[in-house]
Amino acid sequence: MKSVRRFWVRFQAWVDRLFGRRLVERRSEDLAPPIVEAMLEDIADGQPNLLPVDALVGPLRVEIPMWPISLPSEDDPETLTFYWNGVVHTARTFTSKVLPADLIIEVGTEYLLHGRPTLHYEVQIYNGETGRSKVLQLTIDREPPALGGDEGMLVFPDEVLNNGVTAQYLALNGDKLEALVPDYKVLAVGDTITYFWNRKLNDEEYAGERTLNLADIGQPVKLVFDGQMIRDREDGVRYAYYRIKDRAGNQSPRARIVDLDVAAEIVPRQLPWPELPKASGTGATLTLDLKALTGDLFGVLPEEAEVYPQDTLVLQWGEPGELGSLTLEESEVKGQFLIPRDKLAMQSGKTLPFYYQVTTFDGQVVESVTPHRQVRVLAFAPYYPIPQINEAEVGYLKLSDVITDEAHLRIGTWAYVSMDHVLRIDLKGIDPTKPVTFEVGPHQVNENEIRDRLIGGDDTLVVPKSWLQTLKLGSRLQLFATVSFDGGHTWPSAPNLGSQDLEVLP
Repeated sequence: MKSVRRFWVRFQAWVDRLFGRRLVERRSEDLAPPIVEAMLEDIADGQPNLLPVDALVGPLRVEIPMWPISLPSEDDPETLTFYWNGVVHTARTFTSKVLPADLIIEVGTEYLLHGRPTLHYEVQIYNGETGRSKVLQLTIDREPPALGGDEGMLVFPDEVLNNGVTAQYLALNGDKLEALVPDYKVLAVGDTITYFWNRKLNDEEYAGERTLNLADIGQPVKLVFDGQMIRDREDGVRYAYYRIKDRAGNQSPRARIVDLDVAAEIVPRQLPWPELPKASGTGATLTLDLKALTGDLFGVLPEEAEVYPQDTLVLQWGEPGELGSLTLEESEVKGQFLIPRDKLAMQSGKTLPFYYQVTTFDGQVVESVTPHRQVRVLAFAPYYPIPQINEAEVGYLKLSDVITDEAHLRIGTWAYVSMDHVLRIDLKGIDPTKPVTFEVGPHQVNENEIRDRLIGGDDTLVVPKSWLQTLKLGSRLQLFATVSFDGGHTWPSAPNLGSQDLEVLP
């Protein structure tokens, strides 16, 4: 039987040589490289073929892929030679079928030193052909990251070291606290920095972690402590530090701890009612008498208001969206808001809310204390000026003096006059049998009239002469002037400007 087998093997070798069969395909002279399952998966820009430190505590398992042609026998054995860093580590001879267990090699820990060892193997099969594998180069990293200066202590902003971590600081800095990691040896892609924010010195209260990529190399490394996390762990002395673990699993010592005072709890601001110095009263409702008002009217921010330089303020005068309401920005004097005089009469007889809004440094909008303060504006009744007919004399109107088709009316301006005001002049008389009336207006006050202090000076207020001619001679003609302070939306129940009587003459 042995002779038959020997013949068959030699015949097979002759066929292999005849038809060019080789240990490996002609397209490549290399066999597949050794397999080390413990290798970590490669990451972009990271250490290639990296072994985790957990794989270095015992022998490293290396698997040799089975070569494509194998017919070992006692007369024609096959050999496997495994090399570590170019030096023979294991040599095996096979005289029978190669089993899977025969392809497992264990490399002792004495070989697993820091560095980049190369692994390959060579195979000689039964017919004498020899093949060499591709090289596998491992990365063995046994050096833990070495902390930077001052035992790696985090570098926080001076403001935080001096004043603590305050609610204001977090609000001004995107609700986060940043710290710099001192340069350490050796910073590498895949390093993970885990950082802590402890309430007790020796606790391990996780705050976050950051894994470095290529863009981080050569740049200052920042850690971000979340504002909500800081608030959740409350105020007091807090302890910040970190540890670094490289991708292989080597871990640095704990960085030196930084003690920080924390006062980050968000406390409602003290935003008391605004003040209106020229109004009377001190409580929830102030009273403003327009007849007694002199000079400019300012709303004033109270001294107790907790407002910071980064805040923006507006004063609300009246209910937003309602007629006559105003949203006022600060004047040139910080904390003062000029309330335009020409808008005041519009609030005559009304009670309106009076408050301010603060847009905080972090974008929130808060209002002064509620219920809002109210301002009661006393009804404003300017009994003058008196409406006039240009063609009339003191006390009478001669129809013969009206030389055109119309008589012309005018009236002087009043306190707080504005272009929001609408004027109406009512003429009341009697014809031979009954009372009659004629309404002039409504007339919107314009800018020129305010400048000239005269309404109707451009002959826009007229009464037809034909109507005047219907009046009974010797009768009394009455003129009543009324102004609506809110653009004609509302009118007083009785005339609120002056009036006069004229006798009608031929």
